[in-house]
Amino acid sequence: MKLINKQHNQRLRRMIATLLLITFVNEVQPQLAAQVTSSTPRRSKLASLSPLERLKIIWRPGTQKQMEELKGKVVVLYFWSYKSPTSVKEMPAMMDIADKLNDTPVVWIAVHDTSLKTIDELDTKLRDLEKVWGRQLNVTLVLDERSQFPMGGFVPHNEDSTDSASITARRFGALYLPSIVIIPQADKEIKRVSKDDLEKTVRQLLTK
Repeated sequence: MKLINKQHNQRLRRMIATLLLITFVNEVQPQLAAQVTSSTPRRSKLASLSPLERLKIIWRPGTQKQMEELKGKVVVLYFWSYKSPTSVKEMPAMMDIADKLNDTPVVWIAVHDTSLKTIDELDTKLRDLEKVWGRQLNVTLVLDERSQFPMGGFVPHNEDSTDSASITARRFGALYLPSIVIIPQADKEIKRVSKDDLEKTVRQLLTK
């Protein structure tokens, strides 16, 4: 009797396992495939964007530039944060280079990460920092747009890390601060440079 019950239980478990497999194949697997398929266009869409089209930033009032104004110019993106001691310290050097190239077709944009949420907060921090720098900021200051899906835990965090919700910084691989990215006139590629190579690289692009 015990043997019969054991065999019956084994058959019952096999039947349940078979039903679960059939359910997975007919219902769950197509849903997973649909999710993968639906996510593919999003990745393809980002890959198809030009560097300028990847900018997702919040402009301060009176500073907004249209895409057409940026095309054909060298665009320098300085990714930084008031929380990053290194990027705050190196900002004056970047401003000095911007002064030297003031009469050239170069657009300088300082992209603050999403550790600040509003332009008002950004302006308040800027006033404090200008006292530290001993001068006014001479480049366009913008705020990175905030993603609903922060990249938490993906990058080791330190005081010079970009806030994980910063969309534009993530799109340009600016995970640590400061990061300097140059978009040449053709808007087909980007160049990542150090502070020491910034002026030389921009001048070389201007001769092309």
